[in-house]
Amino acid sequence: MTTPTLAPVSSPPLRGHALALATLEAIRANPEEFDPAVWRDTYSKCFAGWACDLAGGRWLVVPDEDGELYLPNGGWTDDEEALGYLLADEIDPPDLVTEREGHRVVHIMDRAPLVLGLDPSSVHLSSGTRLFHRDNTPDTLARLIEAAYDGGSDA
Repeated sequence: MTTPTLAPVSSPPLRGHALALATLEAIRANPEEFDPAVWRDTYSKCFAGWACDLAGGRWLVVPDEDGELYLPNGGWTDDEEALGYLLADEIDPPDLVTEREGHRVVHIMDRAPLVLGLDPSSVHLSSGTRLFHRDNTPDTLARLIEAAYDGGSDA
C-alpha cells in the first residue's frame, strides 16, 4: 500500500464566481463523487468541499484506495472528522485556524466562503446563499450560484 501524495498547484487557484462555476462543472462531470449531505468523506464531497479542492486547498488527510487516512507527514489517522479539514493557508483568518493531528487547520465551512468570495460570516447552509445546503442538486446549485453572484459579478 502506498501513501498518497498531493500534486502541486501549477497555476493560480480559481476564486469567486469562476470557482463556483468550475465547481458546478466538476460536480456535473463527477456526480458519483458529489454528496451534499457530507462536507467530505473518503469518496465524495459537497459543494464546499469541491470548491476547496478546486481552489488548490491541501487536505489534512488524504484517503487511499482502501479508505486509510494519511496525514501530510506520512502518518495515518482513523479520525474521520479530519476529512473536513484543510491545512491552514495565508488566506485563513487566524481566528478560524485550529490544530488537529498536530497540524494547523481550517474547516471546509470556514475556507469555502473565502475562496468563493462569499460573506464568511454566513454559514451558507440554511441561510445566506444556501450553497452548502444538504439537499442541493446540481440544478439547484446552478440557480443558487446565479443568485449569489447577481448573474455574473462576484459576491
